[in-house]
Amino acid sequence: MKILQFLLFLIAYAWWAFACAWSLNKLQTAAPAGKSFWNGQLVNLEGLIGFFGFIYLLSGFWNWRLVLLIFLASQLGVLALGVLSLVMDVSYETANIRTLWAGKEFDLKNPILSPALVILSGAMAWALPVAAGIVFFHHAWDSSALQIPIVKCMLLLLMLPGYIMQLTVVAAMLASENLDDDVRQRIFINQGLGMIPMAIYVALAFWAFGIGKPLDISFLGVPGGTLSLETLLPLLALFAVTLLIPFLVGTLRTRKRNLQLLKQIRGYFGDLQDILSSPTPSIYLDEIGKLRSGVEAVREQFAQSDPLLIFDKEAMQTPEKFTDKDKQIAAGIEETRDLDARFKFLDNLRNFEAELDKVVAEFQKRPPETLEEAARHWSDKFKNRCDELSKTIDGSASSKPFLLAGAGTLVSALVLDLVSEVAKTAWDWIAHVPK
Repeated sequence: MKILQFLLFLIAYAWWAFACAWSLNKLQTAAPAGKSFWNGQLVNLEGLIGFFGFIYLLSGFWNWRLVLLIFLASQLGVLALGVLSLVMDVSYETANIRTLWAGKEFDLKNPILSPALVILSGAMAWALPVAAGIVFFHHAWDSSALQIPIVKCMLLLLMLPGYIMQLTVVAAMLASENLDDDVRQRIFINQGLGMIPMAIYVALAFWAFGIGKPLDISFLGVPGGTLSLETLLPLLALFAVTLLIPFLVGTLRTRKRNLQLLKQIRGYFGDLQDILSSPTPSIYLDEIGKLRSGVEAVREQFAQSDPLLIFDKEAMQTPEKFTDKDKQIAAGIEETRDLDARFKFLDNLRNFEAELDKVVAEFQKRPPETLEEAARHWSDKFKNRCDELSKTIDGSASSKPFLLAGAGTLVSALVLDLVSEVAKTAWDWIAHVPK
């Protein structure tokens, strides 16, 4: 009988793995088309069903309240992002597209770490049936002697690898200097609220490993013995290391990066003004030509120094060499390129080169005695452009990033409060299960 029961688990596990792979692929292909919401919900539901379903099949452990609590907690992020869509400039689907190719950038910039995480997750997935089988055949079904080891197996081999991959990639995204502020806030809030269902898994882990020590906090209005300090401290540390600190660092890095690129563009306009203000018209064409060559060289070097920019260029030039998934990511990059300072910088350089070409074309048509007058006209025009850039730079150098950092801290406090409440509830429900 136990052999048939374990065979049923293996069949269910294989089908679940296939369904998860299909759903993840569907999610990644649907995001560039702006249709990722329901696919994301399906992925979350499959994870929840698989985790508790396999525990029940192998050990008989089931708690409806626990399952429902995790499901409702996982929807808080969806609800928060829906509200944010009403007040933010970047829509939900646009942010998803940007997040998708931020994940691709992580793969490109981490050619060793990214495959290593995939290999780790795959190895754990293969080890799970083996470890679960060893435990399953050594204990009676629906006994605490079986339930606790099975819960440990599922937590360590099924849930932990996924969280390691997710938090590693998310931390890298949040700390990136190229991410738009609105998209960064969305990722931060979504993942921050994702700590709430994680609190339940942590409470379950501490129950299974027997290391939680309930505290008497009845003076706060919470029933005594429902909160484990050891449950909350890892969550607080994890939240700070993988979300809050990368969010604050990324916000400030983005500000510095944007200012640097804008000042570089303004510097080129200043160089052009210096050329046009020269009282020697005979040097105009030569000096403008040198300036254009220098700008073009900077643009080419910039484009060739970034893995994502190289990927985008090659995917556009030789699409036949790329998979359908990469083609869709490249299409998503083109659709949301305005959310990345690197593409704005390249576009600004191309526009500046086009302006130089217009100046050269006009000067070549004019008689020498009118060049100085034309130079004054173009100089005034570029001075206005320079002033506009200065205003943009002043705006970027304002306190907005620090306001974002403050908002991040406020959200952190709210999330951690929710985490503590969920952890208390989960611990109360789990701790009453006899070992």
